[in-house]
Amino acid sequence: MSLSLKQQLNNANTDLTTLEGEVGVLRTETREAVAFHHNFVTSDENITILVNRTTDNASKIGTLETTTLSQAGEIDVLETDIATNSSRITNINNAFTATTDQIKLDLATETTNRTSADTTLQANIDAEALARTNADTTLQSNIDAEAATRLANDNTLQSNLDAEALARTNSDSLLQGNIDSEASTRLANDTTLQTYIDSEASARAAAVLAEENRALSAESTLNTKIDTLDGSLNLAIGNESTIRFTADTGLQSNIDAEALARTNADTTLQSNIDIEKGLRENADTTLQTNIDTEATNRTNADKRMTFVSVGEAEGLLTVNDYPFAFGFGSPSKAGFGLAIPFNFVIVGFAITADSSDTHRSIAFSLEHYDVNGNLFTPQLGNVTGSLGMSNVYNTNLFSVPYPPGNICIKIKTVQGLSDINARYRFTLFCQSLDELGYAPPS
Repeated sequence: MSLSLKQQLNNANTDLTTLEGEVGVLRTETREAVAFHHNFVTSDENITILVNRTTDNASKIGTLETTTLSQAGEIDVLETDIATNSSRITNINNAFTATTDQIKLDLATETTNRTSADTTLQANIDAEALARTNADTTLQSNIDAEAATRLANDNTLQSNLDAEALARTNSDSLLQGNIDSEASTRLANDTTLQTYIDSEASARAAAVLAEENRALSAESTLNTKIDTLDGSLNLAIGNESTIRFTADTGLQSNIDAEALARTNADTTLQSNIDIEKGLRENADTTLQTNIDTEATNRTNADKRMTFVSVGEAEGLLTVNDYPFAFGFGSPSKAGFGLAIPFNFVIVGFAITADSSDTHRSIAFSLEHYDVNGNLFTPQLGNVTGSLGMSNVYNTNLFSVPYPPGNICIKIKTVQGLSDINARYRFTLFCQSLDELGYAPPS
């Protein structure tokens, strides 16, 4: 039994109301889907296409909604003119039913597409999270390896410092031994000299005493002979007395001359002793000055320390770039590199590579920027170098002084680079021209 036209119209109104509700729900879900996927449009081409398709469907739904409202108005007109438009209402009802079925089909298809897209997006997020976790693990491993290397280098440096301190101590001990030996030799020579002086004085005194005893003995003998002679010999005695007086005068003159010679010799000897003492004291002062100067030079040389810094780069190197990073991975640029706060010279560098390239050729230059960011060019030019297929270890650099500032490694030319996973390490050895370390206030 076929339904009356009015019943069909009522059913159509009911279906229209239901359709309007479903359209409203579909519009809300579409807006939520568009808002949800908005942040991923720029990172995934498939999501971009999907969002565009959703937006197009939303537009179509809007158009369909407008059409539905128009059809509702036509139905209202049909209600007022049901007798003359029954055939048209039937056709509209059939078309409306077909449109509703198509909308439901499109909604089911869109739901399936959204579910598939969400699954793909979640898979991409999981893959990215896994890649980041693996990268973090690798980075931590590299940090641990670098920390171990730094610790080993610090131990080596401390060992070298201990060896140098031991060598300085041994040298000081040897020098003190030489000083003690020289002092002992001087003391022994002074003792010997004093012995010679005492011996010479004793000999002179003995000679004077012997001469005096001889003269006394001779005079005693003479007096005895005079006492035994008779008066006839008075004249001879008088003559002999004169001779004796003359001899005594000559003897006294000789004694005085000898005493004067001994006094002059003693004065000369004391003068020589004073001169030798002055020479020894001056030599000791000069030796102590040399010791103090050597200690100061050693201390100053120890303060002019040599230090090392490492820069690293990865991937394909490009000309005029500053790819090496000093620290925690931030690449350099012009005026921003390895910061050094004191005057220094570059005494050597080494560059190593881990790459699958078989015809590699890289040229580079070490640029220096002062503390104001101005490019500083030394009188003999910047340090330059190149890396071929063998690692580079260069310690034959001319000593060019640099003021405080930044050292930046600039790539000049590249050839034969294709390994995107290549890794490069640049080790820079610099020596301070300033005395470093804590200086206590005077």
